[in-house]
Amino acid sequence: MNPVILLAGAQKIELVGGEGWWQKNGGSVALAIAAITAAAIAAYVAIRNHRQQLAHDRYLRNQDHMRNTIDAALVSANETRNAMDRFMASVETLEEARNENKDISEDFQDEAKGDADESLLRLQAMRAVQVRVETRLGIEHPVATSHRDAFASYNRIFTEVVDGLRANREEQVREGDAEREQVAQDGFEAFQTACHGWFQSLGP
Repeated sequence: MNPVILLAGAQKIELVGGEGWWQKNGGSVALAIAAITAAAIAAYVAIRNHRQQLAHDRYLRNQDHMRNTIDAALVSANETRNAMDRFMASVETLEEARNENKDISEDFQDEAKGDADESLLRLQAMRAVQVRVETRLGIEHPVATSHRDAFASYNRIFTEVVDGLRANREEQVREGDAEREQVAQDGFEAFQTACHGWFQSLGP
């Protein structure tokens, strides 16, 4: 009975038992090898698919975080805009009343101060959201830069208007209110456009 010689690379493998043994058991050995190979391939595919699924899930979570951050930024910017409008209207009313030597009730003065406090709180909240936007999207992302510009325009309005609570501002300063309001409005719209562009990039 001659042994069966198999070549494996540069090595010879001699199957004890010869040709008869191989003819009798070769089919089972081949099936076993095939089963092991199939199991190895299945394990590899399963691991690869699992990694791909983890990466996809991580991508979706990041998208959700960015979406929530942008939504929060939009809400904050809109609240700041509304608060600033009320504050500017209150100060303008105060200054007009002083110009006309009208009596100003303490209630209205308190209301104007309340508008100032609310505007300051909205600005602080908007600044906090700015940090989130820059962290999630990067400081040079269009959403981040337009939000930063919008914040700067509202902060400028507050800085220029707040002195009108105590006494009338100089006429030149008051005349600049309209221009500052327009800059703020343009900034808010630019921020909205940038946010819309990001949402559009996600596709349907």
